[in-house]
Amino acid sequence: MDSTTTDKMYLDSVIVIIKHIIIPLVFWIIGIYIDDIRNFLFGGRKYSYLKGTWITEWWQIDSDNKTKLLSSSITITAVYGKILRGYGHSVTYGEFNFKGKIANSAFVAQYTGKSKIAQDRPGVFLLRIDTEQPNVLAGVWAQNKNDIIVRGDTLWRQSQK
Repeated sequence: MDSTTTDKMYLDSVIVIIKHIIIPLVFWIIGIYIDDIRNFLFGGRKYSYLKGTWITEWWQIDSDNKTKLLSSSITITAVYGKILRGYGHSVTYGEFNFKGKIANSAFVAQYTGKSKIAQDRPGVFLLRIDTEQPNVLAGVWAQNKNDIIVRGDTLWRQSQK
């Protein structure tokens, strides 16, 4: 075999690998993240007003009792189309990160704490976005606490800083 034949065989092998492995793999990955890609590229700035610091209050609901748990400060650091993320801090829970998605007139996010005790207490919150009062969000939360799901209400007010 001469070097031209070897080069052609090598090139043919590379083309087969690209055609049958790499291209389908890229399309498969794009298919998984298509909503995130679409939101990032074409989401616009409709919800950018959510970005910033929010003063929050949290109540726990047990049967018919509603007990105030804590107040905290939460910062939404990024809003890309309908995807958002941020972090929060409370004296009781410590620091935590969250990420979520906006759908219609609400957003849902999941959070996980940074400290050891908080890492064992992941949770979610669902907040209604009111276009009449864009600086106030109200909703519900739930989290795992010692293998028991606890839940409650939450109210967020945008900081005027």
